[in-house]
Amino acid sequence: MRANMPHPDRSNRWLRPVTGLVLLLAGAVAPVLAAEAGGEISLRDAEIRMAPGLPLFVNRAVEDLRAVIARRTGHQPETAPADAPDRTGRGPLIEVGLTPWKQVAESLPISDRGRAEAYVLTVESDPGESSRSVISIAGSDEQGLKFGVIELIRRLRLKAGDVAIASPLRVVGSPAMATRSMYAHLHWSYNRPYALRSWQLDDWKRYIDLLTHLGFNTIQIWPMMELLPHPLSPEDRAYLERYAQIVDYAHRERGMKVFIGSCPNNITEDAKGVPIDKREYFDFEKRLNPGEPAALQRLLEYRSDLYRTVPGADGYWMIDSDPGGWKGSPSSDFVDILVGHRKLIDRYSSRPKEQPLIYWMWFGWGTSTQAENWKATLADMKQRLPGPWLVHACNPEHLAVCRELGLLDRAIYFPYGTLEDEPSGPLTDLRLTRICQQVGIAREAGLSAVQGNTQTPLVQLPNIACLAYCGWHADVSNNGDAVLHELADRLLSKDAEVLVRAWRSLGNTNVNESLMLANQLHNLAKDPAAAGTIAVVMGDWQTRVIEDLANMLAIHAVAVVFAQRVAANAQTPELIFGMSDFIGLGGRWLDYTGYHNRDPITHDAFRKPVADALAKLIQKMGRDAMIEQIVRPATAEAERSCRPETCKLVVDSVLPK
Repeated sequence: MRANMPHPDRSNRWLRPVTGLVLLLAGAVAPVLAAEAGGEISLRDAEIRMAPGLPLFVNRAVEDLRAVIARRTGHQPETAPADAPDRTGRGPLIEVGLTPWKQVAESLPISDRGRAEAYVLTVESDPGESSRSVISIAGSDEQGLKFGVIELIRRLRLKAGDVAIASPLRVVGSPAMATRSMYAHLHWSYNRPYALRSWQLDDWKRYIDLLTHLGFNTIQIWPMMELLPHPLSPEDRAYLERYAQIVDYAHRERGMKVFIGSCPNNITEDAKGVPIDKREYFDFEKRLNPGEPAALQRLLEYRSDLYRTVPGADGYWMIDSDPGGWKGSPSSDFVDILVGHRKLIDRYSSRPKEQPLIYWMWFGWGTSTQAENWKATLADMKQRLPGPWLVHACNPEHLAVCRELGLLDRAIYFPYGTLEDEPSGPLTDLRLTRICQQVGIAREAGLSAVQGNTQTPLVQLPNIACLAYCGWHADVSNNGDAVLHELADRLLSKDAEVLVRAWRSLGNTNVNESLMLANQLHNLAKDPAAAGTIAVVMGDWQTRVIEDLANMLAIHAVAVVFAQRVAANAQTPELIFGMSDFIGLGGRWLDYTGYHNRDPITHDAFRKPVADALAKLIQKMGRDAMIEQIVRPATAEAERSCRPETCKLVVDSVLPK
């Protein structure tokens, strides 16, 4: 059997360095296409004309378009006002916002004419004597213009020294969900750029750029107020002021909303000189009893720093638990906290009448059953909470309570953990079908708002793109392949099918295919000419996503090889060697990303083959004998190239309990 299996000899050609890690290697906007033929036009000599008075976020989208064209052609299109003289005989004319929406909407179904964020993109020859091609983008509003420009960028065909667009072309796009949001969870500390907690301001800007290009219009952030003692130190104030800058950037330059918030009754009294990015949450957290007036007042004094420092957010959320809560505390105590926060919003925020307080329903707060606690909290909020407020409903049970109380019109569906478990190690886990099903639940409930979460955005990009895709398309059934192809086409301008096959390869057991695709991805990542249109906002994240997938395919491959050897009743030395490869590669990946937290390898593509194989060996040999004869010598071998502590993390992740 050994002759029929890849033999991962550490000395052979499969060893290859990838971004410093030695590993084994061998929106999207949802348009309705009305008309498209096989021709195309070059944008090498294009000129852009824009309607006057457009906001900065539309101009930023146009700058992205200019940058994509300039990178391939060496010529950045000029921009000119609407009334500039026509340069007859030159390249195509790109018109942004020059055609009134009312004129365009006459050709649309009545139900589509009044939609927010809608656009129409057309490519056609000028009917005049100049025969100059015209690319026109019309929007139902300024957001529609932005997404229309992004749709044009998505459809560009990048070539050697040229950029083209299909012609003739007519695309009509409008979102199926009014709010399309991603939550940024900062709890876990590991290496930049994988952990959100490690990000600097430029990283946040890049992520906002990326989310905008994928089709989102909202981001929610947890700045971990619970770890900031009051009054703020100069260092903590600078940290918190970063989120005010993030809000300002999202508003002005990308036209995106920002929700920001905190846990209910958690504070840090003394940071003990530990920088915020190194504070382990549960080492510092202290909970206060909101039923004690003095404790509630103290809690609100701590939280006032959020509203004073970040007054411009578009909503402020609060979760009811995890972390948070107080044993024996009734739901009315939690509503008291909410009422106190509403007063802080009214006092310190910049637009209190437009800035809702958002109750994040989770495990609930109170002394009854979960369902009774949720219901009591919401009923009390209806009675006592002034000003605008919304609800994050995270599962069908939450929706049922909202429906019973007539609050579905306030609900944002937030199926937490759908895109990625939290906590979990930084490994890609395709969940496209599950995501589509969850968006379907929101649709069936009549909701127009959906939010997802990821702990490590760079490794879950397909899942993020899938949520955006579902937020734009009315039909969310069976679109996994469409999501992957669309995202791959934006990441790579050539051989995008390799990327699609690589993502899919994580779900099968073809070792040779996984290793071959890993090698191809490595080569594509090194080729600047292979970068797709979305690289204009991703920068080096684009190559990192591709290289990281190659790394993960190698880990998946050795997991499958070990499982195949167990199934083939291979000799003990081969099992030791196979298990060692998995521990070593998995451990080096965890060291590279810096993830040494809970549940480092829980994903089926990496854990399941090994865990199932070990379970078979336990049945055959007994647990103690299997550990003594296979796991321990394999771990000792892996420790030659990986830290012992990390090797133990990997083993603990896959060893059946």
